[in-house]
Amino acid sequence: MGSGGGSQDFTEEQYRLFYAGLIKQCSVYTIPTGTIGTLASEVSMRFGFRGLSHIVSTGCTSSTDAMGYAYRNIQMGVLDAGSAGPPPAGIWTLTILRAAAG
Repeated sequence: MGSGGGSQDFTEEQYRLFYAGLIKQCSVYTIPTGTIGTLASEVSMRFGFRGLSHIVSTGCTSSTDAMGYAYRNIQMGVLDAGSAGPPPAGIWTLTILRAAAG
């Protein structure tokens, strides 16, 4: 999965609350939301995926890099199939990766 970063607005609001002494108003999701890898884990758990679960965070090219990463793992025999790309594009990228695998 590719992502350029987490929710900056949410994270900054949590910092503001913390440093304003309003710790009890901080969300319990502050740490998981700020950890970009949580996204891949949540998708894997939701759909029951097993195996590699990674986030590629390289800015604007994240989704393309994620698809290349998945393709290489299929090509090398590490994976039989994979889903990669930005979160809303899972179906078409899964189709492309399966076709690429032969």
